[in-house]
Amino acid sequence: MSKKLVIKDVEFGKVPYGYGNGTSSLAIYFDEADGDYDYEAPKVEGKTFVKEEIVAHGLMMDLIDILKKKNLENRWSEVLLAKNWVYIIGTCVVAPEHRVYSAPFFELIDKVALDVQTKVIKDRVLQGADVTPDQEEKLKAEYMKHVSSPLTALVCEPTYFTGKEDFYQRFRTILCKYPLNEDAKINPMVCVEIGNHNFASVVFDVDDFAKEKDIIENRYQKINAVTVGDNMVYVVDHKGDIELAKYAIEKGYRLNRALDYEGLVLKF
Repeated sequence: MSKKLVIKDVEFGKVPYGYGNGTSSLAIYFDEADGDYDYEAPKVEGKTFVKEEIVAHGLMMDLIDILKKKNLENRWSEVLLAKNWVYIIGTCVVAPEHRVYSAPFFELIDKVALDVQTKVIKDRVLQGADVTPDQEEKLKAEYMKHVSSPLTALVCEPTYFTGKEDFYQRFRTILCKYPLNEDAKINPMVCVEIGNHNFASVVFDVDDFAKEKDIIENRYQKINAVTVGDNMVYVVDHKGDIELAKYAIEKGYRLNRALDYEGLVLKF
């Protein structure tokens, strides 16, 4: 049976680790579901939509529905105005069978943000002034230079290589979570690809340091799979483990004490 990309949930809370540790942000959780897409094409006179555009629009409508149900429309407005971060949670958005739809979805977010910001900034610059179309066109450069793309962060594992698509560059930053279970598999090429992002970071979410230290060193460090600078590697400590703290100092890694406040912290 075929799989489709779905928006599982949207939450607002504290960022658990990484550069934004402790700040408040929005998170969109993606998942897979059985079946095929059944979205209807947007009703725009004189325009025909391809399937990728229809799915992107459908996902946007799903997102808006969840935002409304959770009273998070104002938080979404902050994202569109580039006033706060949104975390995209789910390695599945990078899977080749899904990114043909997720890519136009993220492009749609950029377009909506551009439209919203342009209107807001234009109104601020003009401030109700009565100007001719020619004068407004001359002012366009003034307000367009203040437009900014949304502050997007992708949280994923190093699983899917995107090659020429350069999919990871769509996001302002990447939090690449390296799995620490014994049977975990990663793609070294993905580690390199993500490492090429100027604002990528690696996360080791440590639960049992005595056991997981070997995985970090033998599975990742030994084969040079950690492709970002040491100061962009985060080790997350849930237990106040002094040995883990010493290890972070020794390696030059950043140490984040886990925020384990139930119901207040985003799940990465």
